Amino acid sequence: NLRCAYCFIDKDRHETMTSEVARRTAAAIVSSPGCFKRVGIYGGEPLAHFDLVRLIVEDVRAGARALDKQIRCAVASNGILLRKEHLDFFRENEVEVCLSFGSSTGRQHAYADGRDSSSEAWRGADRALRFLPRRLVTGLLCVHPENVDQLAADFSRLVRRGFTAINLEVIQ
Repeated sequence: NLRCAYCFIDKDRHETMTSEVARRTAAAIVSSPGCFKRVGIYGGEPLAHFDLVRLIVEDVRAGARALDKQIRCAVASNGILLRKEHLDFFRENEVEVCLSFGSSTGRQHAYADGRDSSSEAWRGADRALRFLPRRLVTGLLCVHPENVDQLAADFSRLVRRGFTAINLEVIQ
């Protein structure tokens, strides 16, 4: 839904993972050695394919239960498509929502036509922060060479908005 400056995914190709590949991958993750697994679902924008997100989360959780393993799932999103249906599912299934933000300059996260997406992204973030326990909401602060000078201010902005967990995503 956006054309983030740093994203390597060719959105014009409209490709996505098939449910068959998702199921095989979920099984491979859960059956791999070790008793603790963490599954991070990134995009493009995963919420544009929520049926696939749901499938992956349900499959890895079921597989982990069957094998007596622990699983943590996370979904990275810009928050623009985040709706109550998603939040209900994330809460019920203990899925961490990682909301991606660029610099306060707004240049990294833009629509295909160049419009700034920050007001819509903040609305999604506010919904997540209101509806989900704080342990399930993380801010992803995208640090790009063109916004590195804004890092401290952008970090403080996320803290003021209510984020208690913030990851720095360094992009080259």
